Amino acid sequence: MKYFLVLLLSIVIPGLILAQSAKETEPYQQVKLKKVELDIFQSLYTQDGDHSAVTGGHGSESLSDYATNIELNLLMDGKKEGNENSLTLKFGVDAYTSASSDMINPNTISSASYSDVRIYPAIAYNHSNFKGRYDIGTIISYSNEYDYESVGLGLNLSKRSKNNNSEIGLNLQTYVDRADIIYPYELRPQNYPDGSDDGGPVDKRFRYSNTASIVFSQVINKRLQASILVDGVYQNGFLSTSFNRTTFVNEVFVENLPDVRIKLPIGARLNYFAGDNIIAKVYYRYYMDSWGITAHTFSLEVPVKIKPWFSVYPAYRYHKQSGMDYFYLPESDFEGQEFYSNDYDLSGFDSHFMGLGFRIAPPNGIFNAKDFIKNSELNIKYGYYDRSDGLNSHILSLHMKFVAETHPYSELFKQIRQSVF
Repeated sequence: MKYFLVLLLSIVIPGLILAQSAKETEPYQQVKLKKVELDIFQSLYTQDGDHSAVTGGHGSESLSDYATNIELNLLMDGKKEGNENSLTLKFGVDAYTSASSDMINPNTISSASYSDVRIYPAIAYNHSNFKGRYDIGTIISYSNEYDYESVGLGLNLSKRSKNNNSEIGLNLQTYVDRADIIYPYELRPQNYPDGSDDGGPVDKRFRYSNTASIVFSQVINKRLQASILVDGVYQNGFLSTSFNRTTFVNEVFVENLPDVRIKLPIGARLNYFAGDNIIAKVYYRYYMDSWGITAHTFSLEVPVKIKPWFSVYPAYRYHKQSGMDYFYLPESDFEGQEFYSNDYDLSGFDSHFMGLGFRIAPPNGIFNAKDFIKNSELNIKYGYYDRSDGLNSHILSLHMKFVAETHPYSELFKQIRQSVF
Protein backbone atom coordinates (compact mmCIF):
# COMPACT_ATOMS: atom_id res chain seq x y z
CA MET A 1 0.00 0.00 0.00
CA LYS A 2 2.88 2.39 0.70
CA TYR A 3 4.22 1.93 -2.80
CA PHE A 4 0.77 2.53 -4.28
CA LEU A 5 0.43 5.82 -2.38
CA VAL A 6 3.90 6.93 -3.44
CA LEU A 7 3.08 6.22 -7.08
CA LEU A 8 -0.10 8.31 -7.01
CA LEU A 9 1.58 11.21 -5.24
CA SER A 10 4.59 11.15 -7.55
CA ILE A 11 2.33 11.47 -10.60
CA VAL A 12 0.20 14.38 -9.40
CA ILE A 13 2.39 16.53 -7.14
CA PRO A 14 5.28 17.24 -9.58
CA GLY A 15 2.80 18.97 -11.89
CA LEU A 16 1.73 21.19 -9.01
CA ILE A 17 5.36 22.00 -8.22
CA LEU A 18 5.98 23.16 -11.79
CA ALA A 19 2.85 25.26 -11.77
CA GLN A 20 3.90 26.82 -8.47
CA SER A 21 7.39 27.66 -9.76
CA ALA A 22 5.91 29.60 -12.67
CA LYS A 23 3.86 31.79 -10.31
CA GLU A 24 6.42 32.62 -7.62
CA THR A 25 6.83 36.17 -8.91
CA GLU A 26 3.14 37.01 -8.48
CA PRO A 27 2.30 39.39 -5.58
CA TYR A 28 0.34 36.76 -3.67
CA GLN A 29 1.21 34.39 -0.89
CA GLN A 30 2.95 31.20 -1.97
CA VAL A 31 0.58 28.38 -2.90
CA LYS A 32 1.30 25.43 -0.64
CA LEU A 33 -0.01 21.91 -0.61
CA LYS A 34 -1.65 21.60 2.81
CA LYS A 35 -3.07 18.12 2.69
CA VAL A 36 -3.19 15.03 0.50
CA GLU A 37 -6.11 12.64 0.98
CA LEU A 38 -6.30 9.24 -0.66
CA ASP A 39 -9.54 7.23 -0.51
CA ILE A 40 -9.83 3.68 -1.81
CA PHE A 41 -13.29 2.11 -2.04
CA GLN A 42 -13.99 -1.50 -2.91
CA SER A 43 -17.32 -3.31 -2.94
CA LEU A 44 -18.81 -6.65 -3.86
CA TYR A 45 -22.52 -6.74 -4.73
CA THR A 46 -24.64 -9.78 -5.49
CA GLN A 47 -28.38 -10.06 -6.10
CA ASP A 48 -30.98 -12.66 -7.00
CA GLY A 49 -34.63 -12.59 -7.94
CA ASP A 50 -37.04 -14.03 -10.50
CA HIS A 51 -38.56 -11.01 -12.27
CA SER A 52 -36.01 -10.09 -14.93
CA ALA A 53 -37.16 -7.25 -17.20
CA VAL A 54 -34.98 -8.64 -20.00
CA THR A 55 -37.28 -11.67 -20.23
CA GLY A 56 -40.52 -9.76 -19.68
CA GLY A 57 -40.88 -9.99 -15.91
CA HIS A 58 -39.90 -13.66 -15.72
CA GLY A 59 -36.55 -15.33 -15.15
CA SER A 60 -33.42 -14.92 -13.08
CA GLU A 61 -32.22 -11.52 -11.91
CA SER A 62 -28.92 -13.01 -10.72
CA LEU A 63 -26.11 -10.45 -10.92
CA SER A 64 -22.72 -9.86 -9.34
CA ASP A 65 -20.67 -6.67 -9.45
CA TYR A 66 -17.19 -5.87 -8.16
CA ALA A 67 -16.27 -2.18 -7.98
CA THR A 68 -13.09 -0.27 -7.16
CA ASN A 69 -12.95 3.51 -6.76
CA ILE A 70 -9.92 5.68 -6.05
CA GLU A 71 -10.11 9.34 -5.06
CA LEU A 72 -7.08 11.60 -4.64
CA ASN A 73 -7.80 15.00 -3.08
CA LEU A 74 -5.16 17.76 -3.03
CA LEU A 75 -5.93 20.61 -0.62
CA MET A 76 -3.95 23.82 -1.22
CA ASP A 77 -3.75 27.35 0.17
CA GLY A 78 -5.20 29.94 -2.16
CA LYS A 79 -3.06 32.65 -3.73
CA LYS A 80 -4.85 35.15 -1.49
CA GLU A 81 -4.92 34.83 2.27
CA GLY A 82 -8.09 33.26 3.57
CA ASN A 83 -8.70 31.19 0.44
CA GLU A 84 -8.39 27.45 -0.02
CA ASN A 85 -8.55 25.30 -3.15
CA SER A 86 -8.97 21.58 -3.64
CA LEU A 87 -8.46 19.38 -6.68
CA THR A 88 -9.99 15.90 -6.63
CA LEU A 89 -9.16 13.16 -9.12
CA LYS A 90 -11.47 10.15 -9.24
CA PHE A 91 -11.30 6.86 -11.07
CA GLY A 92 -13.70 3.94 -10.81
CA VAL A 93 -14.12 0.59 -12.49
CA ASP A 94 -16.96 -1.96 -12.21
CA ALA A 95 -16.93 -5.52 -13.48
CA TYR A 96 -20.23 -7.40 -13.52
CA THR A 97 -21.79 -10.63 -14.68
CA SER A 98 -25.54 -10.91 -15.25
CA ALA A 99 -27.57 -13.96 -16.12
CA SER A 100 -30.57 -11.84 -17.11
CA SER A 101 -28.65 -9.66 -19.58
CA ASP A 102 -27.42 -12.78 -21.31
CA MET A 103 -31.04 -13.60 -22.18
CA ILE A 104 -31.13 -10.84 -24.80
CA ASN A 105 -30.26 -13.77 -27.02
CA PRO A 106 -30.88 -17.05 -25.16
CA ASN A 107 -29.64 -19.06 -28.14
CA THR A 108 -26.04 -18.13 -27.31
CA ILE A 109 -24.16 -19.98 -24.58
CA SER A 110 -22.50 -16.79 -23.33
CA SER A 111 -22.86 -13.51 -25.18
CA ALA A 112 -21.11 -10.16 -24.76
CA SER A 113 -24.02 -9.00 -22.64
CA TYR A 114 -23.31 -11.63 -19.98
CA SER A 115 -20.43 -9.59 -18.54
CA ASP A 116 -19.16 -6.07 -18.92
CA VAL A 117 -16.70 -3.57 -17.50
CA ARG A 118 -17.56 0.05 -16.79
CA ILE A 119 -14.99 2.79 -16.20
CA TYR A 120 -15.90 6.21 -14.79
CA PRO A 121 -13.22 8.85 -14.17
CA ALA A 122 -13.99 12.34 -12.87
CA ILE A 123 -12.15 15.52 -11.92
CA ALA A 124 -13.47 18.11 -9.46
CA TYR A 125 -12.25 21.54 -8.35
CA ASN A 126 -13.47 23.56 -5.36
CA HIS A 127 -12.61 27.06 -4.14
CA SER A 128 -13.33 28.14 -0.54
CA ASN A 129 -13.33 31.75 0.58
CA PHE A 130 -13.42 31.82 4.38
CA LYS A 131 -13.71 35.60 4.64
CA GLY A 132 -16.64 35.67 2.22
CA ARG A 133 -18.03 32.44 3.72
CA TYR A 134 -18.73 30.80 0.37
CA ASP A 135 -17.62 27.80 -1.69
CA ILE A 136 -17.79 27.32 -5.44
CA GLY A 137 -16.85 24.19 -7.33
CA THR A 138 -17.26 22.20 -10.50
CA ILE A 139 -16.97 18.57 -11.59
CA ILE A 140 -16.59 16.83 -14.95
CA SER A 141 -17.35 13.11 -15.18
CA TYR A 142 -17.29 10.39 -17.81
CA SER A 143 -18.61 6.81 -17.89
CA ASN A 144 -18.20 4.12 -20.52
CA GLU A 145 -19.30 0.52 -20.90
CA TYR A 146 -20.06 -1.87 -23.73
CA ASP A 147 -23.32 -0.30 -24.88
CA TYR A 148 -23.49 2.97 -22.94
CA GLU A 149 -21.55 6.22 -22.66
CA SER A 150 -22.17 9.24 -20.44
CA VAL A 151 -20.63 12.70 -19.95
CA GLY A 152 -21.55 14.85 -16.95
CA LEU A 153 -20.90 18.40 -15.80
CA GLY A 154 -21.73 19.85 -12.40
CA LEU A 155 -21.56 23.19 -10.57
CA ASN A 156 -21.99 23.72 -6.84
CA LEU A 157 -22.35 26.91 -4.80
CA SER A 158 -22.76 27.33 -1.04
CA LYS A 159 -22.95 30.25 1.38
CA ARG A 160 -22.58 30.21 5.17
CA SER A 161 -24.00 32.58 7.77
CA LYS A 162 -21.78 34.90 9.82
CA ASN A 163 -21.84 32.56 12.79
CA ASN A 164 -21.41 29.49 10.53
CA ASN A 165 -24.52 27.90 12.05
CA SER A 166 -26.47 27.77 8.80
CA GLU A 167 -25.62 27.11 5.18
CA ILE A 168 -27.49 27.07 1.91
CA GLY A 169 -26.20 25.26 -1.15
CA LEU A 170 -27.15 24.95 -4.80
CA ASN A 171 -26.00 22.06 -6.99
CA LEU A 172 -26.56 21.94 -10.74
CA GLN A 173 -25.81 18.83 -12.82
CA THR A 174 -26.31 17.86 -16.42
CA TYR A 175 -25.66 14.54 -18.13
CA VAL A 176 -25.66 13.51 -21.77
CA ASP A 177 -25.97 9.73 -22.21
CA ARG A 178 -25.69 7.74 -25.40
CA ALA A 179 -27.09 4.21 -25.60
CA ASP A 180 -26.57 1.54 -28.23
CA ILE A 181 -29.97 0.21 -29.28
CA ILE A 182 -29.77 -3.57 -28.83
CA TYR A 183 -33.07 -5.42 -29.24
CA PRO A 184 -34.08 -8.89 -28.03
CA TYR A 185 -33.12 -11.31 -30.78
CA GLU A 186 -36.68 -12.25 -31.82
CA LEU A 187 -37.83 -8.59 -31.96
CA ARG A 188 -35.06 -7.17 -34.11
CA PRO A 189 -35.97 -5.62 -37.45
CA GLN A 190 -34.84 -7.68 -40.41
CA ASN A 191 -31.07 -7.52 -40.97
CA TYR A 192 -30.61 -5.44 -37.81
CA PRO A 193 -27.21 -6.09 -36.08
CA ASP A 194 -27.14 -8.09 -32.85
CA GLY A 195 -24.92 -5.60 -31.00
CA SER A 196 -21.76 -7.73 -30.96
CA ASP A 197 -18.38 -6.26 -31.92
CA ASP A 198 -18.42 -7.99 -35.31
CA GLY A 199 -22.14 -7.66 -35.97
CA GLY A 200 -22.08 -4.18 -37.50
CA PRO A 201 -23.12 -0.78 -36.09
CA VAL A 202 -26.42 -0.41 -34.27
CA ASP A 203 -28.62 2.64 -33.83
CA LYS A 204 -27.75 5.06 -31.05
CA ARG A 205 -30.12 7.17 -28.97
CA PHE A 206 -29.49 10.00 -26.51
CA ARG A 207 -30.79 10.81 -23.05
CA TYR A 208 -30.47 14.23 -21.38
CA SER A 209 -30.74 14.63 -17.61
CA ASN A 210 -30.70 17.94 -15.74
CA THR A 211 -30.80 18.27 -11.96
CA ALA A 212 -31.07 21.26 -9.62
CA SER A 213 -30.66 20.63 -5.89
CA ILE A 214 -31.09 23.00 -2.97
CA VAL A 215 -29.81 22.10 0.50
CA PHE A 216 -30.36 24.15 3.64
CA SER A 217 -28.54 23.13 6.82
CA GLN A 218 -28.97 24.56 10.31
CA VAL A 219 -27.27 23.97 13.64
CA ILE A 220 -30.20 24.09 16.06
CA ASN A 221 -28.19 23.61 19.24
CA LYS A 222 -25.01 21.89 20.33
CA ARG A 223 -26.66 18.47 20.04
CA LEU A 224 -28.97 18.83 17.04
CA GLN A 225 -28.38 19.60 13.35
CA ALA A 226 -31.02 19.62 10.61
CA SER A 227 -31.04 19.77 6.81
CA ILE A 228 -33.73 20.10 4.16
CA LEU A 229 -33.04 18.83 0.65
CA VAL A 230 -35.07 19.52 -2.49
CA ASP A 231 -34.19 18.12 -5.93
CA GLY A 232 -35.73 18.78 -9.29
CA VAL A 233 -34.85 16.41 -12.14
CA TYR A 234 -35.85 16.79 -15.80
CA GLN A 235 -35.04 13.96 -18.23
CA ASN A 236 -35.82 13.74 -21.91
CA GLY A 237 -34.76 11.58 -24.81
CA PHE A 238 -34.56 7.80 -24.85
CA LEU A 239 -35.72 6.65 -21.41
CA SER A 240 -36.61 3.04 -22.23
CA THR A 241 -34.28 0.04 -22.15
CA SER A 242 -34.18 -1.37 -25.66
CA PHE A 243 -33.39 -4.98 -24.69
CA ASN A 244 -36.20 -5.27 -22.13
CA ARG A 245 -39.19 -7.32 -23.23
CA THR A 246 -42.80 -6.62 -22.25
CA THR A 247 -45.03 -9.69 -22.35
CA PHE A 248 -48.79 -9.56 -22.81
CA VAL A 249 -51.19 -12.42 -23.51
CA ASN A 250 -50.04 -13.80 -26.88
CA GLU A 251 -47.94 -10.65 -27.50
CA VAL A 252 -44.33 -9.63 -26.81
CA PHE A 253 -43.02 -6.09 -27.36
CA VAL A 254 -39.87 -4.11 -26.72
CA GLU A 255 -40.30 -1.92 -23.63
CA ASN A 256 -41.65 1.51 -24.54
CA LEU A 257 -41.74 4.43 -22.08
CA PRO A 258 -42.37 8.19 -22.46
CA ASP A 259 -39.47 10.36 -23.61
CA VAL A 260 -39.93 12.89 -20.78
CA ARG A 261 -39.73 12.29 -17.03
CA ILE A 262 -39.83 14.82 -14.19
CA LYS A 263 -38.75 13.81 -10.69
CA LEU A 264 -39.22 15.69 -7.40
CA PRO A 265 -37.60 14.25 -4.25
CA ILE A 266 -37.91 16.23 -0.99
CA GLY A 267 -35.93 15.12 2.05
CA ALA A 268 -35.10 16.06 5.64
CA ARG A 269 -32.17 14.96 7.77
CA LEU A 270 -31.60 15.18 11.54
CA ASN A 271 -28.34 14.44 13.34
CA TYR A 272 -28.62 14.16 17.12
CA PHE A 273 -25.43 13.96 19.20
CA ALA A 274 -26.35 11.94 22.28
CA GLY A 275 -23.19 12.61 24.24
CA ASP A 276 -19.66 12.21 22.94
CA ASN A 277 -19.96 8.62 21.74
CA ILE A 278 -23.34 8.21 20.03
CA ILE A 279 -24.91 9.96 17.04
CA ALA A 280 -28.41 9.27 15.71
CA LYS A 281 -28.73 10.08 12.00
CA VAL A 282 -32.36 10.15 10.85
CA TYR A 283 -33.45 10.71 7.25
CA TYR A 284 -36.80 10.88 5.49
CA ARG A 285 -37.54 11.45 1.78
CA TYR A 286 -40.74 11.84 -0.19
CA TYR A 287 -40.54 11.19 -3.94
CA MET A 288 -42.91 11.75 -6.84
CA ASP A 289 -42.52 11.79 -10.60
CA SER A 290 -44.47 12.38 -13.80
CA TRP A 291 -44.75 8.63 -14.47
CA GLY A 292 -47.01 8.19 -11.44
CA ILE A 293 -44.53 6.82 -8.89
CA THR A 294 -44.73 8.07 -5.32
CA ALA A 295 -42.39 6.80 -2.62
CA HIS A 296 -41.48 7.19 1.04
CA THR A 297 -38.00 6.39 2.36
CA PHE A 298 -36.92 6.34 6.01
CA SER A 299 -33.43 5.54 7.26
CA LEU A 300 -31.65 5.46 10.60
CA GLU A 301 -27.94 5.10 11.29
CA VAL A 302 -26.44 5.14 14.79
CA PRO A 303 -22.64 5.38 14.93
CA VAL A 304 -21.34 4.32 18.37
CA LYS A 305 -17.77 5.03 19.43
CA ILE A 306 -16.55 2.05 21.49
CA LYS A 307 -12.95 3.26 21.70
CA PRO A 308 -11.31 6.42 20.37
CA TRP A 309 -10.04 4.34 17.46
CA PHE A 310 -12.99 1.95 17.01
CA SER A 311 -16.66 2.60 16.15
CA VAL A 312 -19.63 0.55 14.98
CA TYR A 313 -22.55 1.92 12.99
CA PRO A 314 -25.70 -0.16 12.52
CA ALA A 315 -28.07 1.11 9.82
CA TYR A 316 -31.63 0.47 8.63
CA ARG A 317 -33.62 1.79 5.67
CA TYR A 318 -37.28 1.27 4.74
CA HIS A 319 -38.68 2.15 1.31
CA LYS A 320 -42.22 1.94 0.00
CA GLN A 321 -43.31 3.00 -3.48
CA SER A 322 -46.33 2.82 -5.76
CA GLY A 323 -46.00 1.43 -9.28
CA MET A 324 -45.72 3.69 -12.28
CA ASP A 325 -48.68 4.18 -14.61
CA TYR A 326 -47.07 2.12 -17.37
CA PHE A 327 -46.12 -1.00 -15.39
CA TYR A 328 -47.99 -4.19 -16.27
CA LEU A 329 -47.71 -7.62 -14.76
CA PRO A 330 -46.43 -10.24 -17.20
CA GLU A 331 -49.16 -11.80 -19.36
CA SER A 332 -51.59 -8.90 -18.87
CA ASP A 333 -54.17 -8.16 -21.55
CA PHE A 334 -52.98 -5.88 -24.33
CA GLU A 335 -55.52 -3.14 -24.99
CA GLY A 336 -53.57 -0.89 -27.34
CA GLN A 337 -51.47 0.80 -24.67
CA GLU A 338 -48.89 3.26 -25.99
CA PHE A 339 -46.41 2.83 -23.12
CA TYR A 340 -45.63 -0.37 -21.22
CA SER A 341 -42.98 -2.18 -19.18
CA ASN A 342 -42.54 -5.33 -17.08
CA ASP A 343 -39.63 -3.80 -15.12
CA TYR A 344 -40.31 -4.58 -11.46
CA ASP A 345 -37.98 -1.74 -10.38
CA LEU A 346 -40.82 0.52 -11.53
CA SER A 347 -43.58 -1.50 -9.83
CA GLY A 348 -45.08 -1.06 -6.38
CA PHE A 349 -43.11 -2.71 -3.57
CA ASP A 350 -41.75 -2.44 -0.02
CA SER A 351 -38.08 -2.94 0.76
CA HIS A 352 -35.85 -3.22 3.82
CA PHE A 353 -32.10 -2.67 4.08
CA MET A 354 -30.11 -3.66 7.18
CA GLY A 355 -26.42 -3.00 7.56
CA LEU A 356 -23.57 -3.02 10.05
CA GLY A 357 -20.31 -1.15 9.67
CA PHE A 358 -17.02 -0.87 11.55
CA ARG A 359 -14.58 2.04 11.60
CA ILE A 360 -11.00 1.37 12.67
CA ALA A 361 -8.47 4.21 13.06
CA PRO A 362 -5.37 2.83 14.81
CA PRO A 363 -3.21 5.40 16.68
CA ASN A 364 -0.22 4.42 14.55
CA GLY A 365 -2.27 4.39 11.38
CA ILE A 366 -3.02 1.57 8.98
CA PHE A 367 0.15 -0.36 8.07
CA ASN A 368 1.96 1.56 10.85
CA ALA A 369 2.67 4.41 8.44
CA LYS A 370 2.24 7.39 10.80
CA ASP A 371 5.72 8.74 10.00
CA PHE A 372 4.45 10.31 6.77
CA ILE A 373 0.68 9.72 6.94
CA LYS A 374 -0.94 11.82 9.65
CA ASN A 375 -4.26 10.00 9.76
CA SER A 376 -5.61 6.79 8.29
CA GLU A 377 -8.69 4.69 8.84
CA LEU A 378 -10.44 1.57 7.63
CA ASN A 379 -14.21 1.17 7.23
CA ILE A 380 -15.86 -2.20 6.59
CA LYS A 381 -19.61 -2.52 6.03
CA TYR A 382 -22.04 -5.31 5.19
CA GLY A 383 -25.63 -4.79 4.08
CA TYR A 384 -28.60 -7.00 3.21
CA TYR A 385 -31.48 -5.79 1.03
CA ASP A 386 -34.86 -7.51 0.75
CA ARG A 387 -37.75 -6.50 -1.51
CA SER A 388 -41.35 -7.65 -1.34
CA ASP A 389 -41.31 -8.93 -4.94
CA GLY A 390 -38.61 -11.47 -4.08
CA LEU A 391 -35.46 -9.54 -5.05
CA ASN A 392 -32.70 -9.68 -2.46
CA SER A 393 -29.07 -8.61 -2.44
CA HIS A 394 -25.89 -8.55 -0.37
CA ILE A 395 -23.21 -5.87 -0.41
CA LEU A 396 -19.81 -5.92 1.26
CA SER A 397 -17.77 -2.72 1.09
CA LEU A 398 -14.34 -1.58 2.24
CA HIS A 399 -13.06 1.99 2.49
CA MET A 400 -9.46 2.95 3.31
CA LYS A 401 -8.54 6.59 3.91
CA PHE A 402 -5.05 8.09 4.18
CA VAL A 403 -4.23 11.72 5.02
CA ALA A 404 -0.79 13.39 4.75
CA GLU A 405 -0.56 17.08 5.56
CA THR A 406 1.39 20.23 6.54
CA HIS A 407 4.56 19.51 4.58
CA PRO A 408 6.15 21.60 1.83
CA TYR A 409 6.66 19.60 -1.35
CA SER A 410 10.33 18.82 -0.85
CA GLU A 411 9.89 17.77 2.78
CA LEU A 412 6.88 15.63 1.92
CA PHE A 413 8.78 13.70 -0.73
CA LYS A 414 11.79 13.41 1.56
CA GLN A 415 9.72 11.86 4.34
CA ILE A 416 7.93 9.52 1.95
CA ARG A 417 11.19 8.30 0.45
CA GLN A 418 12.80 7.81 3.86
CA SER A 419 9.77 5.95 5.21
CA VAL A 420 9.43 3.63 2.22
CA PHE A 421 13.03 3.03 1.23
